[in-house]
Amino acid sequence: MIMYNSMFQDYIPERDKAFSNLMTDGYVFTDFFRRMMADLTSDINNPKYNRFCHNGFPDYKGDASCAYNVARSFVEAKQYLDRNVSKNPNDWHWRHFH
Repeated sequence: MIMYNSMFQDYIPERDKAFSNLMTDGYVFTDFFRRMMADLTSDINNPKYNRFCHNGFPDYKGDASCAYNVARSFVEAKQYLDRNVSKNPNDWHWRHFH
């Protein structure tokens, strides 16, 4: 799952993907998301954004939802690359995806 898809699960019902896309496709969200990632980069356990990340992965029961969602997104991205591109990280070049 892409990190931003794991956000707002407490606010947007699963069945309302069109609204979810509306929320995450605009410039305002992009600016917010970049600021959030910058803040989390300097303090991954910063609780400021956890309310937006809560329930992104319902199996997670801890207090650091954004940190978990970031880590889980990296794991899933690596699994995707292993499965769909190559198990060799040297083959993971941008030109294969763009």
